[in-house]
Parts: sequence; C-alpha cells; structure tokens
Amino acid sequence: MNFIQMLFAGTLPFIPMAFILLLFIFTAVIKLLTNAEKPLPLPLHILDSNAYSFIFGCAGLSVFFGLGWSSILMTILSATVLFGFAFIASKRKTYSAQIATALHTLPYRAQIALVDVIAVALLLFSAFYALEAPYNPGFVAVEIPFLFMDLGLMLLAILSVYFISHRNAIANIVLQGFFFFWGIAQYYLWQFKNTAIMPADLFALGTAAAVSANYSYAWKDTALVGVMAFCFGLLVIAYLGSIRAELKNQAQITVTRQLTLKSIGTTMLIGLVSAGLLASALIFPNYTQMGAAINYFWPLYVFRQHGAVLTFTAGVQDLIIKKPAGYNDENAQKLLDKYVAQYDTTLDNTEGRQAAVAQYNSIKPNILVIMDETFADLSVFDNMHDNYTGPEFFNRGLTDSLAEGKLAVSVLGGGTANSEFEFLTGNSMAYIGLGKYPYSIYSFPNFESLPAFLKKQGYGTSSMHPNLASNWNREKTYADMQFDRFYSIDDFPDAPVFHNGVTDKATFDKCLDIIKAADNPQFVFNVTMQNHSDYTKNNIPADRLTSVHPSDLSSPEQDGILNEYLSCIKASDEDLEDLINQLKELKEPTILVYFGDHQPNFTPTYNDAWFSEESDLIHTQRLYHTSYIMWANYDVAGASQTTQNSYSSPNYLAAQTLYAIGAPLTDYQKAQLAIRTQVPAINAFGLLDDKNSWHSLTQTDDSMHATSEEFRTITYFEFATKIK
Repeated sequence: MNFIQMLFAGTLPFIPMAFILLLFIFTAVIKLLTNAEKPLPLPLHILDSNAYSFIFGCAGLSVFFGLGWSSILMTILSATVLFGFAFIASKRKTYSAQIATALHTLPYRAQIALVDVIAVALLLFSAFYALEAPYNPGFVAVEIPFLFMDLGLMLLAILSVYFISHRNAIANIVLQGFFFFWGIAQYYLWQFKNTAIMPADLFALGTAAAVSANYSYAWKDTALVGVMAFCFGLLVIAYLGSIRAELKNQAQITVTRQLTLKSIGTTMLIGLVSAGLLASALIFPNYTQMGAAINYFWPLYVFRQHGAVLTFTAGVQDLIIKKPAGYNDENAQKLLDKYVAQYDTTLDNTEGRQAAVAQYNSIKPNILVIMDETFADLSVFDNMHDNYTGPEFFNRGLTDSLAEGKLAVSVLGGGTANSEFEFLTGNSMAYIGLGKYPYSIYSFPNFESLPAFLKKQGYGTSSMHPNLASNWNREKTYADMQFDRFYSIDDFPDAPVFHNGVTDKATFDKCLDIIKAADNPQFVFNVTMQNHSDYTKNNIPADRLTSVHPSDLSSPEQDGILNEYLSCIKASDEDLEDLINQLKELKEPTILVYFGDHQPNFTPTYNDAWFSEESDLIHTQRLYHTSYIMWANYDVAGASQTTQNSYSSPNYLAAQTLYAIGAPLTDYQKAQLAIRTQVPAINAFGLLDDKNSWHSLTQTDDSMHATSEEFRTITYFEFATKIK
C-alpha cells in the first residue's frame, strides 16, 4: 500500500468524524452567545446545514481512495452507501417536513414518543454494528440469549444518554462514537494479536500507546461495515433534530418556561431510571454463572459469540482474585507449613544443597536475569515443515548449563509483564486469573518480591527495559519491589537499534557494566525490546534475513512475517553467545537465567493447520510455552552442570535459581519447590504432573485437582491477602 492509500485508509476517515464533533460544539457555543432565536452568520449557517453531508462525503472518498482496487466490491458498496448518506443528509429538511406531515394525524405527544422510539431503536442498531462488525470476519452472529443480554446493556446506555442529555446531538454522537472506536480498536487488536480488548487492558493504555507505532494501520472490509453503521447513526441523529423541529412547528407549540421544565423533568426522569437500571445490570448479575464467562484460551471467539459489551462486563467482574472455596488464613498457614516441612526433609536435606549453601555464604554470586522479548523456539511446530531447528547456540551451544528446557508461560503474542510478574513474585497467573495484568491493577509494596528479598541478602538490585519507564506501570511497580535503579529508554540515548528497538547486545553490555562497576553482588533484571512485534516492517538487512518456507503453508506475506521474526531470534541467539563468552572472561561469579516471555502472535496459524487432531489442552499448551536456560560462569558446588533438561514455568525459576546457588529461601519459595516435585510446570491453562502429562485447572474430578487447589490456597494466602 503506497503512502496515499495509507493516508486515506488509516487517517482520513477520522478527520471528518472529528470535524463534525468540533463543528457541533462550535455552533452550539455560537448559538448560546448570539441567542438561539437569531440566525447564525452565513458561513456558520452553511457549515451547520451541510455538516452531515460533508462527513459522509469525506468518508466515502477515504473509503474509495483507501481501499482502491484491492477490494473493489466493498469499496464500491461502502462509497456508494456513504455518498447516499450524504445525499439524504443534504435533503433532511425536506424529508423531515414530509415525515412530519405523515404523522400529523397523531397527537403531538404521540408523535414525539413515536420518533423517540424509532430513533432509539435505530441508534441501537447502528451502535451494535459499529461495535461488532469491525472484528467479525463474517456476519455478526451473537448467540441467543446472549444477544438480548448484550443489546439490553447497550439499550440502557443509549436511553440514559438520550434522555439525560434531552436528546442532545453532541451527547448522542459521542456515545455512538464510543461504540464505533471500541469496535475499531477491537479490529486492530484482532489484526495485530488475534485477541480482544480485555478489562485489564484499560490499565495499560500508556503501554499500548507507547508500542502502537510499531504496527502498520489500514482498514479492511469488516472495519468499513463499522464505518457505515456509525455514519448511519449520525444520519439518524441529524434527522432527529430536524423532525422534532418540524413536528413542533406543525403543531404550533408555544414554548413556555413551564413546558420546557416539564419536558426536561420527564426526559431526565426516564434517563435517570435507565441509568439506574444500567448500573444495576452491570453490578449485580453474575454473568459468568449465567453462561457468559470468558474463555481465556480464545477470548476473541467469546466476544464474537456473546457480544462485546456483555463479555467485557463479565471480564470486569472477573478482575478480583477469587478466594478459594472454604479459605481461611489459619488453614492456609498450616498448608504452607506442610510443604515447608516437606522441603526441609527432602530437597534441603541433601549433600549437594548443603555444599551450595556453604559456597554461597563465601562468594554470593551475581544474578543476571534476561527475559528476552518474544524469544521462542518455533522448531516445536514440526520444524516449521522446512527443517528449521531453532536458535543454534541456545539449543546446541551450551553443554554445561545448570538447567534448561521448555517454559510454560501464560501469555501469547503480548502481555510481557505477566511473565515478568510470575518470575519476580513467584506467583502463577493460573491462580491470579486470566485477563488480569497485576502490574497495572494491583499495588503490592507489602509483598516481598525477589528484589526486596535479595536486598536483605546484601545485593544491589537493578531493572532494565529499553522503552518508556511508564510501560506496564513498571516505574511504580519496580519501586514497590525495591529495585535500587530502573534503566529505561532514557539510559540508552545513542544505543544501536535492530528491528523494533535497542539491540539485545546493547542491553547485555549495560548489564555487564553494572556488575563490573559494583562492589557488592548484583541482581540485574533485563527485559529486552528488539524482537517486539509487529513483523511486517521489512527492516531486516538482506544478509541477516533467514529463509524458512513451510512446505504446505507458504505465502509471500506469511513467509515474510515468519522470517522477519526468525531473523530477530537469530540476532538474539548471536548476542546471547557473545554474552556467554564475556561472562566466561568475567572474574566475578555470576549465574545467568535467560528465558522468553511468550511466543509471537502468528503461531496459532501453524498450530491450527498442523496439529488439529489433539485435545484442546495439548493444542493450547504448544502455544503457551517458550524456553529457558540457567548457566553459571563458575563451578557451582553440588551441581553437575551437565545441561539437565527440565520443564519449568516462570513462577518457579527464581526459587530454582536460589536453590541451585545455595541462597536462602522464603517459606513461600520452599513450598513452591516442594510442590514442583509434583507439578513441574504450571501456567494459566493447565498444570504438568511428574509423569509429563497436562491437566486442566478447572476439572474437579481430575487426579491433580486437590494438589492444584492447595497451590491456589497458598498463592492466595501469600499474595492476594497482601496486595492493594
């Protein structure tokens, strides 16, 4: 798509919509200042009378030039409809008079009531399709009874605004615009991440804005249906005022102060009752129990089946961390003590652990943790049907690591902060709840996270992310966690860039600088940026671009996305090798933990095409895992360092690391390691048992259900009771 097409498709449709809102506000102010009975100045009168025609005409032009011949049928249809709206809008005074004449046999109040009913029904229709159509690939098909529940919530919102504002055009346009822009936002999230807007996303709007420049914006067919629906709503609003004026003139109604107050009182009463009913409908019904629960495996599917307003409301109700059945603090403490005792008599009671403890007390190694953005080994997808074997050094270059293996994570294509949260706090999203972003929602200065614990051991604590400090509320969260220093994008003014951000190597070098400059042991936590989506930037140098072409699922567009991503992983792998070589030369004993936060957003395409004949649980788990390594540049007492393969998850990694180097552990970490002997890995979609089989978290008759519920209780006791 050339620049002109990008301009029209991505920008111009918004210009007339913004113009109409500003125009209404401007003319309303002028009318107030000049007295509503006086005619507007001629230029304003021309703009006021033709504003709707202008917006529809501009939208039609933007559609035509934006899509052009790439989608000719939808282009012609959309442009024709919008130009039709422009014509109808230009004739609204004539048509309004004809409508008023057709209603003259009815009493005046019946005329007004009928117009209100029809207007509200049409506004509901336009709002529904403006919201739902953009992110639905085909016809909008919300299931019954969820359709009625969804429409009911929208109807109450429309009635509230319609009557409280006394049928004010600006207020109704703003509400219609709210639903429309929600639909467009859903559309882009569907295109970029194959998901929907969740309630917790509202707490991370700053992060979304910060990374929004990484994506390419253009409208396609479904978004244009939303445009037409929104414009239809504007047309209804345009006619509403004209028809009411014609009816009043036809009935020769004399506007008195008493009549005005009575009218305002009636509409205000209807609006307030509607608002009260809306508030009750949002708060009191448990929509999850009514069958409208979000399927966090595929939230976009549920939004399409249940409707956006209903599903989002159900998600809001799900933000609170659920208390385990029969929970009380006393029993939770006893359960924690049980697992601590199990740890003390088994894992802690070994010669290897005691040797590591003695060594730790004498040397206290640096702890360097790197969570590499979107680092994943896609060879798990049957070698990508092109003999792809994954990142070379990561998979085959280390033979002396302390541990390595698959890592079960709880996010896909985004949500970096949740993998980060799991590592730094030891809490699994399995028991916090899907659809939540703890960094953005909760404040937890009273919870002892990893950096706070290590500070007590004499460590300096540094965090690093070469992007805005405000992303995912990191600036505040890191302060709560007691990091001494946070290195953000401001600390990388002239750093080299690759793909979508500061290179991994630049951040690795800064980590080493911190360690070398310190007089005490350091804990450095680095969240990288270079591999961030999206992967249609076409900015990888030719000599660094990979060439992987799946034999049975290949296209220029899809292969371009795949190889742009794999080229980033190759660059990270090379930088990791360089880091390991530098650590080997470093005199200070240092342990490195390196892992990926999530897979890229496009892997479901391959998963669905190549692995359709398997259970939903196994199918999902392939998407929700990355890889990790734990390596040290010194001989760790009591450890074989022969690259032991071990499945894990981010919530365990910190405890595993401290255990391996002989560091002290909290009771919570001891309990986690004891539980890990039965549950080697866990994520938001299931848990792995010691026989390498996955189990559901929700199936009450599952053999691992009792263990899972004990883990849930301990997590609630250790985390949920200590947050704000």
